[in-house]
Amino acid sequence: MRTNEPPATRLRPPRFGKTLQRSIRETWNHLGTVMVVNCAVFIAITVTPSAADFLIAHTGIAGWFFLVGVEMALAAFCFGLLASFARKLLAREEITLASLWLDGRRLFWLSLRVALLDAIIIGILIANTIFYFTRFTLIGSALAFFIFDMLIFAFALGYLQPAVLADADSEQAKGATSEKIGPVAILRRSGLIFLLESKFVFASYVLTALMGVILLVSIIGLPIIGFGFAAIYITCVHQEIMACYGLAPEPFDPSKPVEDDWKGIAG
Repeated sequence: MRTNEPPATRLRPPRFGKTLQRSIRETWNHLGTVMVVNCAVFIAITVTPSAADFLIAHTGIAGWFFLVGVEMALAAFCFGLLASFARKLLAREEITLASLWLDGRRLFWLSLRVALLDAIIIGILIANTIFYFTRFTLIGSALAFFIFDMLIFAFALGYLQPAVLADADSEQAKGATSEKIGPVAILRRSGLIFLLESKFVFASYVLTALMGVILLVSIIGLPIIGFGFAAIYITCVHQEIMACYGLAPEPFDPSKPVEDDWKGIAG
């Protein structure tokens, strides 16, 4: 049994309200750090399309391919960076922009392969759903709804993957496992966790989507804390499930004071 994969028997059910409360508390206690990291990620993701407008206007289709490639690379880099950031914050490890940059670089190729695997799976499921929906038969409709359910399952796996990736990376760095980390391993671990706690994961997934819409509508919410809070919440969800199976310690005591060392993040 691998140390970061839950066994079949759980010690207690996951706590939805407590998990949300913990993620909000951790975000508030480290608000300065979350804002600095979130703003850096937001600028990196949003400035690139604006800078590429000039190139697209002069190169046409080649500019679009360049933009897609750069955006995919940035998304993969930020994927690993945010996953590592949330894990370090919850573990009370030192966080600096330099260390996050190194984490993003180290996890870049793995994050990119995970994203490409997700894109292939979701693309195939969407194509099959559309194909069978156009077949006006009982079997076609049944297959369409089945594949649509698998599509939802695929999105739920993607929801868990940042926390699973950071956890696996930390485990390997500590020498707790000799298993080689790859996109298939990340997908398999995410699938196992989802199958064991599907209601909890799906409810958390829906809540994250709703919070994303609210932050997007608020205009300032997404560039200030949106990405950072989402990473913290997803990691809290993953750690809550691991604690249910005795594979992670119980969440920190909220009565203990925590200082936000945001001024030292650039050090």
